[in-house]
Amino acid sequence: MDYISRMYGFCTELLRRQPLAEPSFLAAAREVREDQLAVPSSSQVVPELERRAAGHRSVPGGAHSSSAASRRSAFRR
Repeated sequence: MDYISRMYGFCTELLRRQPLAEPSFLAAAREVREDQLAVPSSSQVVPELERRAAGHRSVPGGAHSSSAASRRSAFRR
């Protein structure tokens, strides 16, 4: 069980124990949980980020390195 589900369960149980708990609080807690569960987890996001970053990596000594070196040398002149 993940952190969000545990917190939802804790909050839900706390609200149920309250004698004056309003039904709208429980409904709002359910809504928040549904919203949070709709967001992808980091284990789902990281592979996609790695795939996208792989296309933008510079090669050591490649174009990015030489352009940085040329900018530095331009300031020395």
